[in-house]
Amino acid sequence: MKVLVLNPDHIGNLILITPFLHVLKRSFPKWHITVLCSSVSAPVLENNPNIDDIIWCEYPWLSRAEYKPWKYFIWIMRYLRKQKFDIIFNMRKATKEAVIARLIGAKDIIGFDVPKSAWTNTCTYPYDCNKHIADLFVDLIGNTIPPPHNGLELFLTDEEINEFKKYTSKYIVLAHQSPDTQKMWDIEKWIPIESWIVTDTKYNITALYSGMFSLRQVFSLIKNAELVISVDSAPVHIASAVRTPVIALYGKHNPKHWGPYPNGEFNQIICKVEEFECLSGTSTKTDGMKLIEVEDVKEAIRRLYEIDKISA
Repeated sequence: MKVLVLNPDHIGNLILITPFLHVLKRSFPKWHITVLCSSVSAPVLENNPNIDDIIWCEYPWLSRAEYKPWKYFIWIMRYLRKQKFDIIFNMRKATKEAVIARLIGAKDIIGFDVPKSAWTNTCTYPYDCNKHIADLFVDLIGNTIPPPHNGLELFLTDEEINEFKKYTSKYIVLAHQSPDTQKMWDIEKWIPIESWIVTDTKYNITALYSGMFSLRQVFSLIKNAELVISVDSAPVHIASAVRTPVIALYGKHNPKHWGPYPNGEFNQIICKVEEFECLSGTSTKTDGMKLIEVEDVKEAIRRLYEIDKISA
């Protein structure tokens, strides 16, 4: 059985399908599983034993890569069509991905019952924004009682894990950035948080900025951190996957649906928005991040680590 999993772009989204990949492989070990993803997010799947092939494809309308070659995209679509897949799992809800699934073709196309994409499916499963998205992905497999999985997973080598163990002092990772400006927190609020951490606790700070590290280095950096403080972006899911505690700041997306997946750590979610649109798990409130105050983040740090344990 030849299976294609469509998950074309975002790093965080690809991490969120790792429980799905685990359960799919355990349920059907003889199936040949191929994942279609972007070159930017592909490092997420390095060393993952639950897949057989990775095919890079830059969707021109989604790509974060420097080049957006339509000719290559068309070539890849033709190549995939010739593979004659038995099953396509469409992990996205967008109309364009539904069209892509239909163009590639398969005996069965499996996806969610969202109107803009469900029309192309041969098998449809309910989309529930009150359930964590990683668990919804697992539901697409259709097992009544799916085999257990390990949560979000990233497979680092010993060499990668040890790369940042050279840090002699403990550090906290701050992830300020997101491609979506509505997920950003005011830089004027980050400054006092950074100052408070440096002056009142025993931890140093490592801030993540685009281009500072390779993606696999970011995995290692977060793996060895004491804590990650992040806006609603990939570092939240990286931290969940490598079992590092995370304080996640949410304003646009419902954290019950898109937040840090349970990983045995006492993770903290800060969100002041209460109402979200059902089909997307997204708020219409564009200033949700502005509702989060500096003291909210300080209090979350205190809850994670008793203040007498982290005071200098």
